[in-house]
Amino acid sequence: IYYGFSFSWGSLSSNMYIGYLMAAVGEVIAYILMVPMLDKMGRKWANMCFFFIGSASFLVAMADVKLGSEFTLTQLSCLIGSMAIAAVFGSIYLYTMELAPTSHGGKILGCCSFAARVGAFMGPQAPLLFSWSNIGALIIFAVLSGSA
Repeated sequence: IYYGFSFSWGSLSSNMYIGYLMAAVGEVIAYILMVPMLDKMGRKWANMCFFFIGSASFLVAMADVKLGSEFTLTQLSCLIGSMAIAAVFGSIYLYTMELAPTSHGGKILGCCSFAARVGAFMGPQAPLLFSWSNIGALIIFAVLSGSA
């Protein structure tokens, strides 16, 4: 989900540069908000909330509503969902290392990094989903986020 949206911002926005700028600012905000959320709510509940926010915002993004001359509800909802998924992506690395015993931490982090690289390999294919159907791609991302 993380890499799929990281590579798809050019398809979601009328101006590719504005779309990627929004995504970059959103990720910075997500990483800043992630740490206090993890401290206040705990790792498990914060991740569940981030996944729920991501899934709900991807479902809301299916509505085709203009919010101004250049922005749509799809872009705003996808930005919120992308922020939530970026927060999950960052917190999973922290949470995984806390769950593993010290002697196994490096191996488990390597497995997680391998899984992330598989996602990075499949992520560039996500714009093809959006060229096929915006709603279909958003449903797939919402289901993946909700099932996690």
